[in-house]
Amino acid sequence: MINQDPGSPLAVEGLLVTMQRYVTQAKNDWEKLTYLTNEERRLVQKQELINVKKSTDTTRRRAEEYVKLSSKIEELIGTLRNEKKPSYEDIAGYYDKAGHLARLVADYYETGTFQEVLFRKNGKNSSGASIRSYC
Repeated sequence: MINQDPGSPLAVEGLLVTMQRYVTQAKNDWEKLTYLTNEERRLVQKQELINVKKSTDTTRRRAEEYVKLSSKIEELIGTLRNEKKPSYEDIAGYYDKAGHLARLVADYYETGTFQEVLFRKNGKNSSGASIRSYC
């Protein structure tokens, strides 16, 4: 669409939707990573607290409860650690892709460069000048 009619508002809208998808994916991945990291940290702190309470319980009245709590928390920590987490590099990559599209729109959309990309041969446009491909 962009190559056929660079002046079309639908062409730039397509790029903007793609940018929005990248930013939304980065935001969602960041929220997931933050949530999983915070929950794991919180559970480790609870585990440490249970261990302290277990060691200070001299009467052993709650020893069985502490063992059950400890095993349940260990199970939850294991589940969180096995959860697929997005990497910081993946999240940064989504923002980079969105930024790249934003620069593409700002730098080249109104110049008609997209039409040159359609007719290029070996990285050269019809006049023989070198062009950059953003497709």
